[in-house]
Amino acid sequence: MLVASMAAFHSRFLFPVLSASLAVAMLGAPSHARVMPFDPADRSRDFLSLQDRRPLVQPALDALNAGRLDEAASIAAALISPGTAPDIVAVARDVIGTVLFQKGQPDAAAKEFELSLAANPNQFTAMTKLGLIAFDQGRMQDAESFARKALAIQPLNPIASRLLGSILEEKNDVDAAIAAYEAGAGDTPSTELKVALGSLYNQRGRFADTLRLVGKTPQAGDDWRLLFVTGVAQVGAGQAAAALASLDAARSAQPDDQNIALAQAIAQRRAGRLDEAVANLEKLTASKPDFTAALQELGIAYLARQEPDKARVALEKAAAQKPRESAAQRDLGRAMAMAGDIDGAARLLKEMIARPNATLADVSLFAAVLENNGQFGDAEQAYRDALKRFPGPASSARLASNLALQQKYADARVVISDGLAKTPDDPGLLNMASLVAQREGRMADAIASAKKLAALAPSAPQPLLLLASLTQASGDAAQAAVLYRSLLERAPDHPVALNNLAALLTASGDITEAVALATRARAVAPQNAAVADTLGAALLKANRPADAVVAMKAALELQPDDPERRYRLALAQEAAGQTKEALENVRGALAQPDFPNAAAARALQARLGAKP
Repeated sequence: MLVASMAAFHSRFLFPVLSASLAVAMLGAPSHARVMPFDPADRSRDFLSLQDRRPLVQPALDALNAGRLDEAASIAAALISPGTAPDIVAVARDVIGTVLFQKGQPDAAAKEFELSLAANPNQFTAMTKLGLIAFDQGRMQDAESFARKALAIQPLNPIASRLLGSILEEKNDVDAAIAAYEAGAGDTPSTELKVALGSLYNQRGRFADTLRLVGKTPQAGDDWRLLFVTGVAQVGAGQAAAALASLDAARSAQPDDQNIALAQAIAQRRAGRLDEAVANLEKLTASKPDFTAALQELGIAYLARQEPDKARVALEKAAAQKPRESAAQRDLGRAMAMAGDIDGAARLLKEMIARPNATLADVSLFAAVLENNGQFGDAEQAYRDALKRFPGPASSARLASNLALQQKYADARVVISDGLAKTPDDPGLLNMASLVAQREGRMADAIASAKKLAALAPSAPQPLLLLASLTQASGDAAQAAVLYRSLLERAPDHPVALNNLAALLTASGDITEAVALATRARAVAPQNAAVADTLGAALLKANRPADAVVAMKAALELQPDDPERRYRLALAQEAAGQTKEALENVRGALAQPDFPNAAAARALQARLGAKP
């Protein structure tokens, strides 16, 4: 493009700061100001048609692009005379305006750009740069007007597209900003563009789009902003291990960035590294007590560690800072319920759902608290009221779930059928149709619904997990293993798929791979008792009883009141020659005699008691 160097504006224009929110989708950008995504390569675009007159202006452009500002201005000024063609005058004024801007004279530069447009109203580069100056001065309405006029002249103007995206982002018109950035992305988007557009994709929960835009996963040493945006997308996409690698690298480059610290803590929590998450969040909230999102995430991390009293303290602080924000109220209600204050939680949530700005999520949590307190009928009424207030498949699916909990399967089928008649491809309703069919023993129908659900979202892990689980429950272990492997190709760190496939392979005798998969699952989900138990079972079958005891002890520590866990530890201890310990644990298990392997536990007790 015969521009009066768009690239010369590269370092002058900053994005507005985006603050982080608790939700991963809202962790759009680092807390530092971001450079507007103007790529120096844009200088080479040629949208003007000066034909044989190009040599007249090229020396000025070359001098400008080489940073020889005074020379560029001098050459351009010499071109301005009454006999010079208007389009040449327009480019010359454009050059002079850019020089003035680079010398810190934006008002004088704007006058030159206006003269450029007077000479040639189609000099869209001058129009664009007037928009850039307005943006830099905070005159957003003028900036938007200039950007739209420039795009009307030349729709393939990437700088104007990105400028418009920045303006729309400032106005919080996220979807329109995304469209503008996409229009300016081109085939090889710059890092700045990837950061800006990826941030907005993340805000909208479009994590796959962010990862597609970024392309090759950035590594330590790459631009920290790109590492951050990629890490947030990886968290949202369920790639916890990859997210931690990206966010750890971003944190190393920017150790004081609070948004990166928050995203890192969320990734740690989702990866099961709860102690690290809590430690990071306690430090973060101590340094910045008014960081509501961090307080809220700290409360959630405490809940994950089964520490509802600590969670309540953190969430009460978050709710006090933003008393009208539903997310903080919801989590506070959850903490109160976990702490045993069911009535208090119900009162808080009932008050919240009475507000005009209440959401279906608010009603769902209120109903869940009622369900956990055994008030299924009251919860059902809450869901029926929600269906009237928020008509749609999501409300239908929640009501169907409540009815299934009450074993009102016929009523649940009616709600699901009515919902699917209006939205036949709704994932939530198809999921409930599958689960209700499973509860009723209609496995063929359950699998058929799950297959339809998986076909609607072929890249999503959850539908495939449902299909694999149902296939496993139907007794088709070989096909279930195929489905789990397919899931792991899409989400290599998926703990349930790793665990379940390991269990299947343990049963089929493929012990080497079973131990490897179970070990991976344990690394991804170290706080999950079932995962530790699966590893123990695989190690036991691999004739490694001492290692199996370690894994089974970890499972029992995570669920100390589960007689099944204690019985399975006793089995491993028997194999390891730890007869006394095994007998002690099997007796402890049989103190709660009603569990699936109680008969086998009694046989183990008799066998152990007979040993010297």
